[in-house]
Amino acid sequence: MSFRKELNHTVRAIHQYYRGDVRYLDPREHCLTGLEDRLTHEQVIYRRRKARHHTHTVLYQQYTQRCLGIYDPDFISNIAGVVSRSCGFRAQQIASSVIARH
Repeated sequence: MSFRKELNHTVRAIHQYYRGDVRYLDPREHCLTGLEDRLTHEQVIYRRRKARHHTHTVLYQQYTQRCLGIYDPDFISNIAGVVSRSCGFRAQQIASSVIARH
């Protein structure tokens, strides 16, 4: 099963669980680790908004450099790194907590 299909299958099971039907959310079949920001509609919207903001930040820096006649891909790379560093840190925290539980 592809990641996308598995994700959709798990999210559907979670929604059934929230509606009171616990039969669909089998811990042997569904793993929620890493899906925390996809469980509710508000979380999905927040995640998309944050991704758009990060993309806009990098694209705006590219535009600014172009307007000023500057070409500094290392600076743009640094900005992209700063933008994504928090995501990497969060992923490491989640992975550490999963390892600690097992």
